[in-house]
Amino acid sequence: VMGIVQSASRARLLEMSTKTKYYYAKVEVCDETDKHEFARSSQTRSKVKALRKVFENYIKRQSRKRSPFADLNSISSERILINFIATHSDISNLDKQMMLEADTYAERLDMLMKVLSDEIGVFDIQDEIRNKAQRNMDRQQREYVLQQQMRAIQDELGGSPMDEEVAELRSKAAKKLWSA
Repeated sequence: VMGIVQSASRARLLEMSTKTKYYYAKVEVCDETDKHEFARSSQTRSKVKALRKVFENYIKRQSRKRSPFADLNSISSERILINFIATHSDISNLDKQMMLEADTYAERLDMLMKVLSDEIGVFDIQDEIRNKAQRNMDRQQREYVLQQQMRAIQDELGGSPMDEEVAELRSKAAKKLWSA
C-alpha cells in the first residue's frame, strides 16, 4: 500500500493495523533539529538555488510541453521545495524512499541534486545517441542520392566509367602470367 500523508512534522512508521476497514498506524515523531539551521544557512540557500536550476533543466529535458509546476519561484520554503521536487520528479520510488528516510534536510537536498543530475546525464546520453543516429542516417541518405545522380548522369552519357574500368582490368588479368 502506498499513501501520501502531509503533516506538521515528519514521523516514522512503527506499526500498521488493518483489522478494520480503515488503516491504523503507530508512529513516532522524528527529530528535525536541523530544520531551523538549514533554512538560515547561506550554503543551503546556494544549494537550493542550484537545485531550482537543475530541476528546471530536468523539466525541459523531459520534453514536457507545459509543466504544471514550472514556476518554482512561488515556493519560498526550502524544505517544501525539496519535498515538492522530490515528489514531482520521475525518479524511482526507491530513490524517493531513500530521500524520505534521510535524517536531515541537507542530506535530502544532496541526494536530490545527485539523482536529478544523474537523470540529466541519462538525457544527455540519449540525445547524443539520437544525434549520432540522425547524422549517420543523413550521411547514408546523402550517399544514396549522390549514387542515384551518378547513375542518371552515366545513363545520359551512354555508359558507365565502371564498365570501362572493369573491362580494362579483365584484359590486364588475361595478359598476366599467374603462378599456380
